[in-house]
Amino acid sequence: MAASGIEFDPIFAEDYLYFYASVLDQQAPADVETIWRLLGLAPGMDVLDLPCGYGRIANLLGQRGCHVTAVDSSESFLSVARQNARQLGVPVEYGRADMRSLPWMRTFDAVVNWFTSFGYFDDDDNRAFLRQVFTVLRPGGALIVDLSNQHASSSSELRQGTAEHVFERGGDRMIIRSTCDPSTRRVSMHWAITRDGQKRERHMSLRVFTFAELRDWMLAEGFREVQGYGPGGSTLEADSPRLVIVARK
Repeated sequence: MAASGIEFDPIFAEDYLYFYASVLDQQAPADVETIWRLLGLAPGMDVLDLPCGYGRIANLLGQRGCHVTAVDSSESFLSVARQNARQLGVPVEYGRADMRSLPWMRTFDAVVNWFTSFGYFDDDDNRAFLRQVFTVLRPGGALIVDLSNQHASSSSELRQGTAEHVFERGGDRMIIRSTCDPSTRRVSMHWAITRDGQKRERHMSLRVFTFAELRDWMLAEGFREVQGYGPGGSTLEADSPRLVIVARK
């Protein structure tokens, strides 16, 4: 259980991996290449992956020679991450922590927040996360964030009501329905999972941002330079489905 009553474990757990991990694993090398290039990483740098999920980014950064610390609030994901790190022989340090309350100060050269892992909380707590990141970064360090672009999230199919994405594996199915509320700038998500003859549901709400809004938040927390990109570090367009931001301390 995370703070503010948000239960991450039921959502980011075995069902999620069962339906989604193969897609994410295929994307991981390209994601790491983007992170490496935009942050200017090099072997020996200290990197914090926050939250790290099941370690798909952290372990690959460790393979490239970074000293990686990775934290998450989901014990299910951390267990998988540690197991994968052992199999790869990668010495990533995994631990459980609330992303708004971190024990470090000026410890890391870079912080990675990847694949829509920002915006879980209310605005005060989302800002608290940025404040924590600023504190744990060394002078000259950088944060990279990858998330949905609000311009794209609040247009196209979502503008018509509810978007639906279906994942199937064998006879099992996971349906994710998303509804965007422009007045709150939040996307409400509903998971309907049918697996091994059992049905279960999950719910979650996520804040979405434009580049300009999140840039202003970051500058207000002390970051000196904030740059925005599209997927893979491409030029950011209004209809870019992904928003990648690099904020330097």
